Amino acid sequence: MRQNYSLEKGLQALQDGGVILYPTDTLWSLGCDARREDSIERLRQIRSLRKDEPLTVLVSDLKMLLRYVGKLHPRLETLLLYHQRPLTVLYEGVRHLPASLFTSDGQVAIRITVSPFCKQLIDRFSRPLVASAAARPGYKLPATFGEIQSDIIQASDYVFAPSLEEGDGEPSVLVRLSEKAELVFLRS
Repeated sequence: MRQNYSLEKGLQALQDGGVILYPTDTLWSLGCDARREDSIERLRQIRSLRKDEPLTVLVSDLKMLLRYVGKLHPRLETLLLYHQRPLTVLYEGVRHLPASLFTSDGQVAIRITVSPFCKQLIDRFSRPLVASAAARPGYKLPATFGEIQSDIIQASDYVFAPSLEEGDGEPSVLVRLSEKAELVFLRS
């Protein structure tokens, strides 16, 4: 398969603290190094997001997830292993990520990506990425590159090729574990 994008240029933009525009397993998203507060702030500015609006963190696999969440409850681990659609989980007790990624009640939304492209990008970067729909509040969530506002494209430090479209165009399923260790589906 011929690549018409430069993974190296995208990785360099991330290493330099930049914001990338890339397809995820759900929507076209703006992304940045999930461990850099300055990059997260810039992404929020591009999207016109308030500081308290949630962002999602993408990891490439269970091993990377465990670096940030520690031990998984068996119900969550089973769900992660068998769920078919992209699944974002709100985790408590997350470590090694900046405070700006935490919700007001101390949770962080993290998804193990199912996109081969995103897995490759994250593995090569060796850090989790932020994934935030490439649209300002009130605008349509972009399932395709053509649905992204031109000023968002121009504000990005690196734009991956539109031919990479992989997502299903729908936000991921969102779940959390209740205090009674029950799965609570917040978005399906």
